[in-house]
Amino acid sequence: MISGFLKERLNIVLEDYKVLDDNRELIIRIARDLLNSSVNANRQISAGDLDAARKHLEDAFIQYHKANIIIDKLTAYDKHYLYKIMDESLKELVEAILFYNRLSSKSLGEDILSNLPSKIFVEGLFDYMGELHRKFLQYLLERDLLEAEKILEELKELYDILSFFVLKSFYIPDFRRKLDLLRNILLKSMEDLAAAIYSKRGDEVE
Repeated sequence: MISGFLKERLNIVLEDYKVLDDNRELIIRIARDLLNSSVNANRQISAGDLDAARKHLEDAFIQYHKANIIIDKLTAYDKHYLYKIMDESLKELVEAILFYNRLSSKSLGEDILSNLPSKIFVEGLFDYMGELHRKFLQYLLERDLLEAEKILEELKELYDILSFFVLKSFYIPDFRRKLDLLRNILLKSMEDLAAAIYSKRGDEVE
């Protein structure tokens, strides 16, 4: 016959996992809402409707704080399981906050960015840089070369900072690959900008 202690401990384990699983179901729903709000915010930012984007961001912030209230009650070890569920939603949120602040000159959501796990922040930052590059190409097409140059300088500065990072692939598996991709994008973008400047000067001479 098992001891009273062992039986009691197993009952606690069962209850712990029941609580964890109930919270997991809640976090799945919240993460889905957070992802939808963040995706919609990014779409509105790309479309140039910053007012609509802000509303979606504010809704995303509500979802983020709802999730934190649930997760903060758990042990450090159990928190890991639920944060994993929110990975994609949080990366999308990082991208939306950075992109919105860049185009609106605001500082919305910086408290959230400061508290996110470093892995989530860095991966969201790479997504944000992808959006910046698309904005760069848009400015090139619109012949707004001054704004295109500003974005290119920002991307170069971010690349310079990230290139000093010494991160084991254990922490962020795709870090080096994404950094190499960013370098190739920068080299091509510098060529594209130089060609656009040369073309514009030719048009002005004519």
